[in-house]
Amino acid sequence: MPGWYAIVGPVGMSDKVVATLNAAMQQTMADPLIKAKLNELSLLPLSGGEVEIKRRAAADLSYWSNFISKNNIRVE
Repeated sequence: MPGWYAIVGPVGMSDKVVATLNAAMQQTMADPLIKAKLNELSLLPLSGGEVEIKRRAAADLSYWSNFISKNNIRVE
């Protein structure tokens, strides 16, 4: 089962702060040493920002909700 990580902040964070943090993360993820370490840990970095994270979260919610429903999975 694949998983993913994202850096998120509070609702209402200013666009300037979001842009600054996103630029810093993109720079960090482009670093060859960071890429090598993530590869060593079998992690695949994906670039993107707020829109991509929201899209991925929505797609995962849809997929797993459907999977749970189809397989009648229950938590008791």
